[in-house]
Amino acid sequence: MNPEYVNYQKEINTPAKIRDQILFLRPNIAFFPSINQEITHGFAWGKNTPNYSYAKEPGFPNQEAIDNVKNRVSVFLDNLNLALNDKTIIIQSPVTDQTIFEINQHNLKKLTKTDHGLLTQAGAIITTQKDITLTVPPGDCRWGIVSSKTSEDKPMLSLIHHSREHLDNHFITKFINHLKLNYGCNPNDIKVALTPGISQKYHKLSFNGLKNSADWGSFVKLESDGFYHVDTLNYTIDQYHQNNIHQIETYSDLFCTYDSALKNDFIASHRFCMDIGKPEIEGRILIAAKLN
Repeated sequence: MNPEYVNYQKEINTPAKIRDQILFLRPNIAFFPSINQEITHGFAWGKNTPNYSYAKEPGFPNQEAIDNVKNRVSVFLDNLNLALNDKTIIIQSPVTDQTIFEINQHNLKKLTKTDHGLLTQAGAIITTQKDITLTVPPGDCRWGIVSSKTSEDKPMLSLIHHSREHLDNHFITKFINHLKLNYGCNPNDIKVALTPGISQKYHKLSFNGLKNSADWGSFVKLESDGFYHVDTLNYTIDQYHQNNIHQIETYSDLFCTYDSALKNDFIASHRFCMDIGKPEIEGRILIAAKLN
């Protein structure tokens, strides 16, 4: 049974919907109405959001005890009616990783078992299994929760990382082509929900180090402060549009990991922690998703 969602607004009936209000299942757990029927999901957000960093796991340094974080993750999943079990997958995604990991019995055996679930590294992950729960603990990067169907009309769930490096390398196109070629997915039927991330205001580069800077066009600008400001939100949407995907739901740059850290709502911004010289305090928000 799906959890009872509250504060549900009108149907998404436009090609792309950018919201200026986060919709909450309950305090600190937000969701997307556009994919709610297909996917049980939620992501941690809001004032006083706790840290969901996978303490002591590779790539997630943190001061907190592993038991504290494990219990917190378990409660988060319980609130979504998603129990922490041996079919819970943790995606750790380096910003340049373009691996597309497909979940099947063979690949599941390759994964590292941890206190939080089965750990894998990938830029995107795909499953058609309804007993699999996907989780990812992002910092500043937006993630896409993708609902699609195979050519045999089988529901499919994917998570994809939208780092600046992934956008620069057109990883979205690689991912969508993979769905079309290997699963027969129709772009017209694909739905994408984009979680919040760092806004253009705070996503600053001291020099334009993009490999494909000409492709970015107006999505990167040299501002009066002497920094290049990168608009990853709208460039992500633009790349989906280039791949004929228009069913997109997202939140505006008003919802920003860096700004939330500045306000001390929650510390889940890697860039903020680097800027203040305190990497040890860095936390993570949490995304969880499972096919209905």
